[in-house]
Amino acid sequence: MTEAERREALKHAKRAKDRERPSRKLKRVQPDDRGDLKTTHLQRIGRGLGHLGVFDKLRGWQHGHDQASAKIGAPEKVSLKSFVILLSAIVEDSSDALLMDVAQAVRFRLTKDDAAWLGVEDDVYALKDDPQGRTFWDVKHTDEEGTVTFALSPNALYDRMQSAMDRLSDLIEPFPGIATRAPRPINEVEADIAALDPTEIAEKRERLLWLMNAIVQGSIYRYNREVRHAIKKHWRGSLAIDGTKLAISASKFGGGVPKQYRNCNSTRLHHSEAMAGWYVRLGDHGGFHEDGVTPLSSKEVRDATWALEVHIGVMIDDEHATKTKRALNLAVAVSIDTPGARIGENSLTVLKAAHKFATDNDISPGTVVGDRAVMPNAKYAKFKKPARQMGYKFCHDYTTTQLGKMQGPLGSVQVEGQLCCPGISAAEVNATKAARKRQDTGDEDADAVQPDRTYAQQLQRRQLHITPTKGPADAKGKLRISCPASDPRGGVSCPLREQVVAQIEDPELRNKLTDRMNDGKTRRRIDKPPVMPGEICTSTQLTHTVELDDTTGKYYQDYDYKSAEWHKMYGQRNQVETFNKDVKANGMSDTKRRRVRGFAKQGILAAMFAAATNVKRINAFLAVLNADKQTSPKDPGPAGRPRRGHSTSVRDEDLPPPDQIAA
Repeated sequence: MTEAERREALKHAKRAKDRERPSRKLKRVQPDDRGDLKTTHLQRIGRGLGHLGVFDKLRGWQHGHDQASAKIGAPEKVSLKSFVILLSAIVEDSSDALLMDVAQAVRFRLTKDDAAWLGVEDDVYALKDDPQGRTFWDVKHTDEEGTVTFALSPNALYDRMQSAMDRLSDLIEPFPGIATRAPRPINEVEADIAALDPTEIAEKRERLLWLMNAIVQGSIYRYNREVRHAIKKHWRGSLAIDGTKLAISASKFGGGVPKQYRNCNSTRLHHSEAMAGWYVRLGDHGGFHEDGVTPLSSKEVRDATWALEVHIGVMIDDEHATKTKRALNLAVAVSIDTPGARIGENSLTVLKAAHKFATDNDISPGTVVGDRAVMPNAKYAKFKKPARQMGYKFCHDYTTTQLGKMQGPLGSVQVEGQLCCPGISAAEVNATKAARKRQDTGDEDADAVQPDRTYAQQLQRRQLHITPTKGPADAKGKLRISCPASDPRGGVSCPLREQVVAQIEDPELRNKLTDRMNDGKTRRRIDKPPVMPGEICTSTQLTHTVELDDTTGKYYQDYDYKSAEWHKMYGQRNQVETFNKDVKANGMSDTKRRRVRGFAKQGILAAMFAAATNVKRINAFLAVLNADKQTSPKDPGPAGRPRRGHSTSVRDEDLPPPDQIAA
């Protein structure tokens, strides 16, 4: 290229750079031109979040009781209220949950009234150098719409959305500055994490989890009372908890920190989303088996994914549900953390949020169902003890190492969650162990194989040895038990117990216990009583009060293991698995829809995807409900003035005036 040609090329490049073109960067809202966001959709999102006080809480964090976090500077162009509503709408509209999509929606997908309601600045719609002084509203839906130039550039509009996201993140990010655009050496990341204030981490984590749960529960509060009543009508407070991965963009072999390079001042590069970790589908999802101790093999962790873990609590049926009275399986609580980390604490966070939601709706606690990583692997003090204090019961399975006999209170033995007579035979104690060994067919879950007849018979005989209880364990973990040989509900007879009763001096008590043991009921004879019996065998009391400790409470559950009620309740774990599958199919598994960096930002988007799945399920439920109403005969009922709290007065009483008129 000659010097003259080079100079001409530079001039051409400069002219091309300075040439003003109509801005089309934000013109293509969606490939299928979905048009404006629905006004009712935006208002419902705002109603649900406002019902739980989200916007007041955000303002409080910014300017109220937390003056330390309030920043002095230029006034915000996009309020956090408007941003959260728009971001939720974009997620539920199946658009990419990117800031550019929010900016597109602000400029092209809002009506003039919605823009005013959300407080969008007028300069967003001002046209550049228009001789008539028109705005975008004057040319929208006309042939000129695609050729106009905006006074506010697309990049400037995008920056406003980015500013809103950053302001939101500043309020709730527990690990500020840890997530970066590019990978950094491990030693730098670990030094930055160590420099963070633990008190601030705890405070911001609490804020984040509160906001995530408000977003999820707000999806239910969008609807009027009549709909909410139909949603919760058959729910009895039971909950299934499970963790699912929230994948983060990473190369196949990049991102993670091998164990040998941790805490050794290594200069190897860490993934830019440093608070994530390797998510393994098996075990506790953190690289260990469900016992949290035994590491998985290298083959089992080969398909690990760099991700965060989202714990989700889903409404489920209890053991008394029927085919016509089923709970709607909606997410009511969430939590987020590193895979396999703080499983008990995160499960308790989910349970507390669900408990508050149930209490606010006058629903008593039910049963908690979880996989083995949650129960019984979590420490008793971290999950089951506080959960029982809230009034919950438990239904769960056991790993192979947790099967068999354990020492129980007052000389009893604990076998797979139940307190039993110490005279129970070894064959019945080890029945599940033997059954799993026989059923070793190569399946991931040995219990997937139907137990054989021998195992079923052993379980039936085991039932006879379970110590009868007077009601479930109370909030303090206290339980009243009695010897199965001297209780009408027991199923065994025992020579040791007969000898103890015969030596009672009080004739009234002796006769009472003798009558109980000789009630004509067919009982199984204990051939080998314990050599060193405990108080459960030697005491003359009718019942004994015991308190579940860290060991017995950890493994105790409120359903007889492998009974019909247990199978029906534990089978509800499939509902949270199905919800996890649906929320991933709705976009949460697509990392392209979460191109953000930061622990808090990922958590907020995960909550919004869960809320979007709730909305889809509720709308499908309402469609079926309305179809049933239309096909069923209608009884006009008595004429006259409707009773208070009936019909439209209840249906619309918590709606704003426009919705009351529309209803």
